Amino acid sequence: MKRGDILGHEFMGEVVEVGRGVTNLAVGDRVVVPFPIACGHCAQCERDMFSLCENSNPNAWMAEKLWGYSPCGIFGYSHMLGGFAGGQAEYVRVPFADIGPMKVPAHLDDEKVLFLTDILPTGSIRSGQCHVHRYLRPLLERIERGEIDPSFVITHRMTLDEAPRGFDIFNRKQEECVKIVLKTH
Repeated sequence: MKRGDILGHEFMGEVVEVGRGVTNLAVGDRVVVPFPIACGHCAQCERDMFSLCENSNPNAWMAEKLWGYSPCGIFGYSHMLGGFAGGQAEYVRVPFADIGPMKVPAHLDDEKVLFLTDILPTGSIRSGQCHVHRYLRPLLERIERGEIDPSFVITHRMTLDEAPRGFDIFNRKQEECVKIVLKTH
């Protein structure tokens, strides 16, 4: 990590701008964004192995040197996995936005769908790194049917400005903190 890096790889929001190549999203769409960044077109993505995307990590050589292989780029993580700014921000640039973000229905609260992007799919298959994209739709359908409600894990809600305090209480295991949801406003 470097000074000024932005953390957070479990986020959602409203689309405020789209690039030329993005045809499946429009300004105003409410989306969840998976933490693995995937191009959707490489050999790994074609096999639905999105966390192994061959094109999304511009610093793949670092991971290859350390681990012998490189996973995809990841939001809000280290520079070894792309150095992409994370979601603990008011705005996030989303590479390959035609592949990652998924629109969510207006009738579902943010807190019901937020965890589709990380802890729900990784927890379901008991893995720290998984092909989140392939689980988004089936998990969303289970939330809509009322079979699961991932919001039970939230113990704290804070503004983005309170993030340093949130990190501190989580890190020190204070106030029975399990999961903090940060809101920009």
